[in-house]
Amino acid sequence: MSGSKGEVLDARYYHASGQERRITPEMWSDILMMIEEGHTIRSISAMADVAGWSAIRRFIRESEEARTQYARAREIAAEAYEAQILDIAEKTSPLDAPASKIKIDALKWIMSKRAPKVYGDKITQEVTGADGGPLQVAAVRRVIVDRSPGE
Repeated sequence: MSGSKGEVLDARYYHASGQERRITPEMWSDILMMIEEGHTIRSISAMADVAGWSAIRRFIRESEEARTQYARAREIAAEAYEAQILDIAEKTSPLDAPASKIKIDALKWIMSKRAPKVYGDKITQEVTGADGGPLQVAAVRRVIVDRSPGE
């Protein structure tokens, strides 16, 4: 693989046919686009003329640029899942509502992990005084405990 910015080349893999191939910039661009659409590496690698799962994973591990692009594509995929959720919700009937809820919950969980700043649960805790006001400090005491030997 090349280390130059903007260029991701020379990632060799063996196609199912047994032929040695390369993950070209064009193939990598197509893989990223499919990830952005919500596909997983495993589902992409099952397609014809695409590198296998282990080759794609190795490619991502070996290139800082590929890791950055992959992470960004996964974040964008959360938006694709949002569209899927809306589509499922619009097409759900009372008969298939339980199955749709499972699908929606799974997509929401994936979204919260891929883009936690946007879709994650934000939990905050505030400590307030009486009636929601600021905490009031009544007294500050310093206590020194002197333990005698043998106690």
